[in-house]
Amino acid sequence: MAPSCKAKSDVSPPDLITQEAQSQTSQDLDTSAMQGLLEKHKKSVKAHTIRGKLEVAVQRDEEQFRTRRLPQVERLCELVQKKRKLEDTILSSKAELDNVIENAVKHLQMAIEKRTEDLQT
Repeated sequence: MAPSCKAKSDVSPPDLITQEAQSQTSQDLDTSAMQGLLEKHKKSVKAHTIRGKLEVAVQRDEEQFRTRRLPQVERLCELVQKKRKLEDTILSSKAELDNVIENAVKHLQMAIEKRTEDLQT
């Protein structure tokens, strides 16, 4: 019977080593998993921070547009409307001037014809 006890004692130490190795492996896996989760969390925080900074930058750009560019755009629209009114005024003035010139030419032609008739008689 003594040999059977000896055999059991030979088997026990490898089991302890295996259990310790499994325990260490389990701890290593837990540590690795925790490190992975920590890295994932860091990346998530970094992405959230970047997203927040981008949102602030977009809001700042929109405010700058409203405060600086929008008045310029409104002024440009006013100038375009004034330009159109001036173009319309110029066209109507040109038409009136054409009528005045046409009437003056007719009047001069009539005066020339009358003068020519007077000189012939």
